[in-house]
Formats: sequence, C-alpha cells, structure tokens
Amino acid sequence: MSHPRIDIARIRRVVLVMFGSALCVMVWPFLQPLPARKPTAAEVTYPIENYPLEDPHTARDYDWFAKSLNQIGIDSIRSQCPNESGERFLFAWQPTFSNGVIVTGIRGNDPAAPMRVTSHVLDNLGLGVQYQIIDTRRNEVLAWPWSAVASTFSRVLSPHRGATNSWRGADGGSWYLEWCNHGRYAYQSRWSPSPYGISPEAELVRLGERLARIGKVDDVFGVIYVDLSDY
Repeated sequence: MSHPRIDIARIRRVVLVMFGSALCVMVWPFLQPLPARKPTAAEVTYPIENYPLEDPHTARDYDWFAKSLNQIGIDSIRSQCPNESGERFLFAWQPTFSNGVIVTGIRGNDPAAPMRVTSHVLDNLGLGVQYQIIDTRRNEVLAWPWSAVASTFSRVLSPHRGATNSWRGADGGSWYLEWCNHGRYAYQSRWSPSPYGISPEAELVRLGERLARIGKVDDVFGVIYVDLSDY
C-alpha cells in the first residue's frame, strides 16, 4: 500500500503566507498615524473679554503700568487689541534701583512678515516711580525665527496662572508682558519673578531674556539677569 507523496514546496508556500499574514497583523498598528495631541489649557489663547483683569489687585496693577507707560509716550496694548489684525507685544522690566527696558513689537497680518521691534532704555529718576527714555533701539526678526519665540507666549501667559502675583516689595523689579494676536489678548505681571527652575515665573524670566536680546537691550537687562539665550 503506497502513501501519498508530501508536497514540500506547497507546505513551504503555505507557511510563508501564514508567516507573512501574521507579520502584517503585528506591524499594522505601528504604521497608523499618531493621534493629534490635544492642546493643553496653557496653550490655548483666549478672547480679550475673558482675560481675568477683573481681579482688583490685577486691575490696580495694570492701571499703574498703563499710566507709567503713558507718562513716557508709550501706549499699552490692551485698548488697541480688539481692532488689531496682526500681532503686537510689549515687554517692560522696571527695577527699583537701576535703569529699565521696554521692548515692543508689531507684525502685520502676513505670515511672511517680520516682527518689527522697538526698544527703549529707561533712566530711573525716582527709584521705580518715574522713568524717562534715554535710548531707543530697533530691530527686525524674520517670520521663521519669530515663530519660535511667539509659540511660548500662550504658554507663559496662561490664564490659569493668574494675571499677577499678590505681593510687592521695596526692592526688586516689575515685569509686564502684553500680547495681542489677531484680536486675542493676554497679559501678565510679576514682581521679582524667580529665574530658577521650571516654574511659571522662571518661564516668564526666560521669555523676557529672549525679548531683551531681540530688542538689543540685553546689555541693560543683563545687569541682573545674565543668562541670555539666543533666539
């Protein structure tokens, strides 16, 4: 009695097909695109009417900030923002016992437009109470390098961190940052934020350092904060 011959070649083909199918099943999940990352609350900009300036301390602090700018001929950004179709920012560092700086920027409603930056060196005439402009410097930042800086604004100016801290001392410095992005506004002020670690205050200091370098006033700003990073 003869036994049927085993077709080795056919068995090999079946095994290869089964192995290939199993391999496809294993690899398929890795070939799928990753799901889009949901932005965090700190990365979402917010309408001007929702920004929490109704806090009495914040409103009082902002009023003092705006008036101190008006005295030296500089307009704050908040009132201009609703009708703004491009980008604006204003960074001010006003220390108690030394000269301060203001860095402002404006960019048209054009993704290829540069950020035009104007900076002022402030002579401290009255221990943080009164300033006057003693030097003005200008710069332009091209669209691509500016996008790397602008991406940090919404994180640093997150509303859940509060618009301002609730204390002020006799020695230190006032930090103010305003940003208007196509009609959406954000503001934050801090008294003597710590530059150390990865806290929200340290992020504000890092951003201030970058803006001071962009504004070419890092020589004044670096008197106290010397860790200036390139943009």
